[in-house]
Amino acid sequence: DPETQSFITASVNDVDYATVIPTTVPNFDHYGYTISAPYTNVGLTTLLPPGATMPASNYNVYYRLTAGSWPVTYEANGGYFNGDPLDTQEVISAVYGQQIPTPADPVRPYYEFAGWVPEVGIMDAESKTFTASWTAVEYTANYYVDDVLIQTYAIEFGDSVDVPMDPDDPTGYTFV
Repeated sequence: DPETQSFITASVNDVDYATVIPTTVPNFDHYGYTISAPYTNVGLTTLLPPGATMPASNYNVYYRLTAGSWPVTYEANGGYFNGDPLDTQEVISAVYGQQIPTPADPVRPYYEFAGWVPEVGIMDAESKTFTASWTAVEYTANYYVDDVLIQTYAIEFGDSVDVPMDPDDPTGYTFV
């Protein structure tokens, strides 16, 4: 995959003629990447044979760098994934330096999915956990007496509503 792989070149010029060519990259520090065995060509098709010796001139070896991947956990936080109330967690793999993929939005009865906390971004070199954020769905409750609208309420799931009495004539009404 060209987006997760690249290469580096190491010049071999401080090695005596006919001695074994070193296969490690000095001072290699590419956080988030792993390095391959050395290759003899820039196309990275021919591995340097074990025990290869230094020719009479400078020599280059090439190494493939591959971006590492780490687990990313998505917690549904009271919701669930894939239509299954028991499926409350999704774990995927994300590649270093790339946008972190997200699963399909979870669902939660009486709530709307509001996003992930923290915000999903570019993957770095460590595992991550994101938690679903929810907004309660707002409902409208209308209170009628004898087909006359007395009061309208904006309520969220789980809220209670005090039922008002008709201020003009509370007698003769039975509330059910």
